[in-house]
Amino acid sequence: MRSGVDSALRDRILWLAGLFDGEGHISLFMSKNQLVADVAVTNTDLAIINEVRSIADALGLSYNVRRSGRKDATHHKPCFQVAFCGLKRARRFLREIVPYLVGKRSRAEAVLTFIEYRQRTMDNRAAFGPRSKPRDDMWLMQQLDELRTERQKASA
Repeated sequence: MRSGVDSALRDRILWLAGLFDGEGHISLFMSKNQLVADVAVTNTDLAIINEVRSIADALGLSYNVRRSGRKDATHHKPCFQVAFCGLKRARRFLREIVPYLVGKRSRAEAVLTFIEYRQRTMDNRAAFGPRSKPRDDMWLMQQLDELRTERQKASA
């Protein structure tokens, strides 16, 4: 969290971290030879979704709101997500809440490590020639495999 954040906003960030631990998800995957980050908070209560949006606005974070779940399910409430998609958005959001996470902390820290590594390798392409493709980066692919294996063990 940034220094100089007032106590009221700090309390809201703490609330958001707790909500994210229970109602959030962190995904990092390959799509069309690109590393994609998808970090979101999901809930059926629009008051909660709007509070997440309000906190994100106060922090200057970019996000998308999307409807998730089955649209034809008449016996389920509509479900909404505040999504921080993309490496930069996911990194900024996770940096704000990771110190306060409990259940998702290790995964969030691992994903932050991957994002920061990838951004360092991408940002230096002018100095080192063309950007390498993520699938050609052996370290990154090994780390993604370990993260996937860890997640499969946790859900088993």
